[in-house]
Amino acid sequence: MTSPNPTRRALAGAGAALTVAAFAVGLTAAPAQAQDQLDVQAWAEPWETSDFYVGWTEETESQQARLVVETGGGADDEVLENLHIEFGLSDQSQGTTFVTEDPACIAEGATLDCNFADQNANSYFDIRFDVLPGPGVVANEQVDWLMTVEPGGYAPAEIPGRWKFLAPDDAEWDYSVNASDFEDVAAGDTVTPEIEFANTGETTIRGVIFSYWSDTPHLSVASEYSNCGIYREDEVMCAFPELTPAPGEVYELSADSPISVTLGANVPGPMEFRQGFHVSPLDGWGQHYLDEVEFFDADQELVFEPTDRTEIEEGSSQSIIVSAANPFDVAVAGQRIDGEAGADATIPVVIENLGPADGLARAHPGSGEGRFNIAIQLPTGVEATGFNEYGYIELDGTFCNSMELREWTVDPAVYGLERVDVMCDGPDTLRVGEELAFDLPVIVTDAKSSTDGLISVMEDADTWDFTGFEEHWGLTEADFPTIDGDLENNVAALSLNAAVPGGGSGSEQLPTTGVPLTVVGVTAAAVLAAGVVVFALLRRRKAAASW
Repeated sequence: MTSPNPTRRALAGAGAALTVAAFAVGLTAAPAQAQDQLDVQAWAEPWETSDFYVGWTEETESQQARLVVETGGGADDEVLENLHIEFGLSDQSQGTTFVTEDPACIAEGATLDCNFADQNANSYFDIRFDVLPGPGVVANEQVDWLMTVEPGGYAPAEIPGRWKFLAPDDAEWDYSVNASDFEDVAAGDTVTPEIEFANTGETTIRGVIFSYWSDTPHLSVASEYSNCGIYREDEVMCAFPELTPAPGEVYELSADSPISVTLGANVPGPMEFRQGFHVSPLDGWGQHYLDEVEFFDADQELVFEPTDRTEIEEGSSQSIIVSAANPFDVAVAGQRIDGEAGADATIPVVIENLGPADGLARAHPGSGEGRFNIAIQLPTGVEATGFNEYGYIELDGTFCNSMELREWTVDPAVYGLERVDVMCDGPDTLRVGEELAFDLPVIVTDAKSSTDGLISVMEDADTWDFTGFEEHWGLTEADFPTIDGDLENNVAALSLNAAVPGGGSGSEQLPTTGVPLTVVGVTAAAVLAAGVVVFALLRRRKAAASW
């Protein structure tokens, strides 16, 4: 509602700071009867919010605005016969309309016309109205407005200004991305994904952010583009401030500005690796992210080109890269334990990756990272010691659990054992030539020779129970082929006061029981497992990046 106040002479500074403030005196020649000018100060801004947004309709919610006009410089007792205020948006309004309940004002389209009779020459007006952004308004583009204030008997004043309609907070989800997948990619090779995105929403927004990252060190991404840069060390972000995709428009990455993805030189296979991509509108948050980007010093920009398509194919916002067959060979050494009854001893636990690929454990669908697990069947006459009240012990950073104290249920057959006395968490990565070694404390309870102990190391995926995988994620055992090239050296003997069966301290390993023979071959790309890899919406960012 209008609030004339002849005594108020100062502007509301806090309100003026929220938007473009414009101050003006009469900008046109005064008529013969109006040789003097009043001091006119005025601005237009959102009311109770900091910005206007596109995409709002009368059926959903309108946005409140206010005009503030203050006149001054007249005599204290001077009364104006009429004060006329006209406010309107330029043609950029694209269907925007105003609505007001102020009895002194009439709203028509994107114009507000107000008349106030018999007002003091020194008055303050605060006019409230609703703004309904039109469907053609482009987010992040500025819309010009002009306010004309005509105090009766004085020259009129024209006050120009601009509004900026921002993208709605959920507009990020209106952009879909699709990237091509690759199979049978040799370790160390480079691929060039085809990348396309579409505006699947109902809002046109000026400005696009494109970002990409990987959650694994076994992929490196390279690009050399001046509109891209590093955002917070682990992500590349690219800015397209002039790109304005209309609803339904599809853009594709130009062949003249490709992005390349390279597999690590020692990656095992077949195994899935994922390179994530994200497209979002350049809204307020996006500009905040770009302010943190260290852009690359390059001569060429990354370019997305419009296509003649109106929709994007079903796909994924990531490239799934399946490496070619390239086995690792994780082996465990057999050990001899010597001691009299009651003597303390240790079992050296030594596992090693003999190559040729790095040993990488695959993440379990829905429950996080995988690892290489070490299962131990103690020889008769030996008991493990040193466990705390919770049934576990830490040994040089490796955690081992007493299966008796923890009361876990583990199927020993998948580890090639008859029973599991101790289960240890192995690493999730064991690079070529790398060893994991620690000493498990034990006590000799009976010094009689025995050779029935076993130690086994297996990659998680080779021991999973696949019951429910297909139901929940559409996955089967075929999606997780065995990559270890020699399962026979995954199980070795443990003996007490006797030679290690097979000879030496693990120089020859026992054949496994209950473990499938080596399976190495090309497999179809495994389906993305829910909860395994999540590429954030985040939002995010010099493009000669390679990491």
